[in-house]
Amino acid sequence: MFMVHSNHCPLYLSESIASFSSNRDPARSVSGPKCIMPLTRTKFRDRDFSVAIQKVWNSLLESVRIADTLDIFKQNLKMCF
Repeated sequence: MFMVHSNHCPLYLSESIASFSSNRDPARSVSGPKCIMPLTRTKFRDRDFSVAIQKVWNSLLESVRIADTLDIFKQNLKMCF
């Protein structure tokens, strides 16, 4: 997801996986880039890769999601677990 967010992945992945919300409301706190979750009606669809990866991304800490580079992302992810 970091590669999708930073536009360093193949086009087919970025089109099929995520659209990121931009928090433009100044009254809300900034919480890093989050995926806009698609609505699903079945548990089968919830387990689809494109849905499951977005749930995992949104569950990460803000410090992991806002990393600028892949190396920083990896370091923050290791610190998280």
